[in-house]
Amino acid sequence: MDLVKDKIYLDKKIGTESSQFLVEGDIIVPDIKPDMSSILQTHANIITDKIELLHDKLNFIGRLDLNLFYIAKDSDNPIFCINNSIAIDEFINIDGADSEMFTDVKVSINKIDYKMLNDRKINFRAVIDIIANVVQESEYEIVSAIKNIPSSQLLKENLTVNRLIENRSDRFIVKDELNIPSGKPNIREILQTDIDIVSRDIKSGNGKITVNGELLLKTLYKSDSNENIIEIVEHELPFNGVFDVPKAKDFMLADVKLFVQDKYIHIKPNEDGEDRVLDTEIFIGANIKINSQEDFEILSDAYCIDEKLEIIRETVSYSNIICRNKMQSPIKEIIQLDENCPDILQILKINAAVNIDDSHIINDKAMVEGIIDIDILYIAKSDESPIYSYKTVLPYRQTLEVRGALPEMEMNIDTTIEHIGFNMLSNDEIDLRILLGFNAEVIKQQQSKIITDIKFSEIDKEILENMPSMVVYIVQNGDRLWDIAKRYNMSIDELKDVNEIEDDVLVGQKLLILKNVTV
Repeated sequence: MDLVKDKIYLDKKIGTESSQFLVEGDIIVPDIKPDMSSILQTHANIITDKIELLHDKLNFIGRLDLNLFYIAKDSDNPIFCINNSIAIDEFINIDGADSEMFTDVKVSINKIDYKMLNDRKINFRAVIDIIANVVQESEYEIVSAIKNIPSSQLLKENLTVNRLIENRSDRFIVKDELNIPSGKPNIREILQTDIDIVSRDIKSGNGKITVNGELLLKTLYKSDSNENIIEIVEHELPFNGVFDVPKAKDFMLADVKLFVQDKYIHIKPNEDGEDRVLDTEIFIGANIKINSQEDFEILSDAYCIDEKLEIIRETVSYSNIICRNKMQSPIKEIIQLDENCPDILQILKINAAVNIDDSHIINDKAMVEGIIDIDILYIAKSDESPIYSYKTVLPYRQTLEVRGALPEMEMNIDTTIEHIGFNMLSNDEIDLRILLGFNAEVIKQQQSKIITDIKFSEIDKEILENMPSMVVYIVQNGDRLWDIAKRYNMSIDELKDVNEIEDDVLVGQKLLILKNVTV
């Protein structure tokens, strides 16, 4: 007898490891800037530059970007900005990890504190959370058929798996020259540019992944006419990125997470020599994952009337994606300033950071809840505090449909701020609108037994001789014709003919079993 063998590839979870590390240091006010009176607003962002799997550990290389507004001491020019970047090079232990495996890493800022040590120095302490999932692609050689044995004596079943085809990082560049709108003064100094990826469209196929979308840039700057006046200008910048992924096909599921990795924005004169152009170069990072659902027909059991079969099985573990779902949810809130806050003259910008406090699965649904940290920077109707920052917190709770999900399954979920909109209702009230984006993935850890080999030998003649020539068998719960035929070493057709059966059997049905091997 000849065996027909095929190769299958399964993604096995090696482990999940979570860790924290501390990033701390001092921020020194540059010599060209005045002393600090107080910290007005801070913003921190963690950037991933490289992730490398090594033997039993993971190396995270990135940086912590800090942006800080402060009120100057004894200066006619009230607000100044400091930008700082701190390199990060950390290791976390993951037993069983190796360089040939895939990893999915999520890094976030758990907490960050700032403390003014003096009017030229600020100390910061940031607690960083990192969660890493490690998956290994394993190759198995399975028996899919046996030549010269009737197909009715081969029992087959379908095996559906989700295979990770590609998992890598890449990036592309968006360049443009952005003009300051008429009616706005010339630029003296850029204080800050916030960049949001507000729309994206992802297409996969023909060995490529294409991403199209739009960047929303909000730039705060000091004007050359009066450096005490803070101006804000917005630009929408379309982008298009193409990644060569030879294994990408139309039917595969592409998950591409985009983020702003680097930005270089400089003042440039226009044709009239006026500083009214923002020379912009933005590096968009992309974490690319491609999964393919693959269906296999595998041999699960077999028997032969003339020979004895020793079936060798191996239990394999693998991860299967049960469901993926993306959705957006709007949040509306009227923000009322505290009584001790100065009245609003003009809102400059609003920062928002979303945090997940709890996420869990209830049958076919994912429950997510957390808070949104809000920081509102505005020009105030106050000589004592002309620029003011108001902080508050908004809770949220969201339900996502995740079909097929059960509480015992694993869930990966990301929550992002897709858009922030606002209107001033009065001197102390703001109509705030936030669009939250949710991306949920439910994974089930499964096990299956696969046949890796079959050995053939002669049937023991003594066993055949001791078999009764006729048996009346009563069908039990769970019995199939195939199982009964295998047990008594006869073909299904013969079992049907003797008992005049057309379809499958019923529980309690009596079957006549005739010995069909002559010794």
